[in-house]
Amino acid sequence: MLSNISNGLASLAAAEFQGYNFDKTEISKFIFKNPQLKKLEISTGHLNEDVISSILNLERLNQLYIKDSSWNNENELNISAENYSIKHFKYTGNGYNMNIVRIISLCKSLEVFEICDIAVLSSFVNTANNSFTEISTLLIASSFDIYSIELLLKLKKFDQIKFRGVCKFIELYNKIKRLKNCNWKSKCDYSIDTDEFTLIRKLK
Repeated sequence: MLSNISNGLASLAAAEFQGYNFDKTEISKFIFKNPQLKKLEISTGHLNEDVISSILNLERLNQLYIKDSSWNNENELNISAENYSIKHFKYTGNGYNMNIVRIISLCKSLEVFEICDIAVLSSFVNTANNSFTEISTLLIASSFDIYSIELLLKLKKFDQIKFRGVCKFIELYNKIKRLKNCNWKSKCDYSIDTDEFTLIRKLK
């Protein structure tokens, strides 16, 4: 299927590889032949070193979304390519994956890291603090356990944490105001019932 269009489509701005079992060699060729791509969605089952290198070599790619489907997590990827165009990285897996961490560490201009399950964060905190580059925004846009907020606030590599549709502002506010030595505050005055709000670091 991909071999029929692997010579490139000049007007193509976004591509998605989900569900269907695409050949990884063809995926790598397709990505290489379409350097104009700005958005890419792909499952971990379609990734290997060649595919990831092709993705990271894209100079116009702005958004990279990775869905965790199935991936051998035992062998660490050997990749040296770095990317300076990806601004938004979304990961929809539900746990720690060292290869995802490796990919994130190679995205040198990230502005937003989006997760859709707080369980990811519980296993990512120490790794994020030690391995991630400075990232402006952590976006949480799906499930969130309000009792995990103490863990969340231990993150050091983010300037702000955005919540979108995961809980009411008042629920989170009531929790953080009881924490000792909390270095986060609400970005502005929010309606108590809003489910879209942002925490920012307090100035030292």
